[in-house]
Amino acid sequence: MLFWTVQTSNLTSSNYPTNPTKEEQATQVRAISHYELKKITRYFSKSNLIGWGSHAEVFLGELKDSQKCAVKMLDHPDAELDNEFLLKVQSISRLEHNNVVQLLSYCIEEEVRALVYEYSSRGSLLDILHGKKGAVGTRPGKALSWAQRVNIALSSAEGIEFIYEKADHCITHRVIKPSNILLFDNDVAKVIGDIGAFESNPGHKINPDPLYYAFPPHWSNLDGYGAPEYLMTGEFSNKSEVFSFGVVLLELLTGRKARDCTQPHDQQDLVSWATPRLRTPRRRHHFADPRLGGEYPHKDFAKMADIASRCVKYEPKSRPSMSMVVKDLRSLLPGVSGTSSGGRGV
Repeated sequence: MLFWTVQTSNLTSSNYPTNPTKEEQATQVRAISHYELKKITRYFSKSNLIGWGSHAEVFLGELKDSQKCAVKMLDHPDAELDNEFLLKVQSISRLEHNNVVQLLSYCIEEEVRALVYEYSSRGSLLDILHGKKGAVGTRPGKALSWAQRVNIALSSAEGIEFIYEKADHCITHRVIKPSNILLFDNDVAKVIGDIGAFESNPGHKINPDPLYYAFPPHWSNLDGYGAPEYLMTGEFSNKSEVFSFGVVLLELLTGRKARDCTQPHDQQDLVSWATPRLRTPRRRHHFADPRLGGEYPHKDFAKMADIASRCVKYEPKSRPSMSMVVKDLRSLLPGVSGTSSGGRGV
């Protein structure tokens, strides 16, 4: 396979240059040519298309060593400076954690921008809960047991906690969705490191985070995952990621989509519909995902519902940190039973 490496030396986790050159840029993954991407994806065959969104298409690829990978081809309408893209690759490549999807390679040629990730044969949490891309008419995957849902919630929370609070260079201003959470063996979930639109800092507002993404106003509520402060100001606070993860927890609890236009009008927004009901003990279990078949510890269900409710509070300062969310989710482990994996996968 044709690889080349960008050599660097001066970039540190605490001192990111605002306008680095290629020589200054550090990467921990190798670059791959556009030609090689074509070969490993069968020239971006439709049969290899495994995902898509408003800013990218994802193709199944197979590397020379027979390792499968996911090739994320990024939309790139405006030319982004090479050093800006490389700085983003640098940041993603440093996210080394068991619950963060590994970046294997990247491509930067003329207007081509691509990221190559490890491949998950089980797909995303969105696929499992709501069917491929959550589209109307698609069938969800096999129903997840309660133990599996706890595993997925905890492992994805640990990945998010690392990205936003524990990494050498913590990344902020992101939105969490089930499509950005991939499932691996033993029900371990991993979070994709470049969550959000792959877009440069807007010219009118410079953010020190090299992976800052500007979300256009027409994205509205980010499909039900956007925090209220985004709707008010167009920007994310430090607790916005916590809000969107709380929505994911509500999906795991209820089996419903964050935004579902097929539901009656007063039930289309999951946060508005679920939170007041999940806070009422006598009504709470009426809204559990029917696919659970009532097989879950009621006290643990109530605990996760409480965690989700705190995550989606209106005021950012009233929401817990991701570290606190992880701590609270870990408290559910002793009550997990009834799966062949015997608890949390490692």
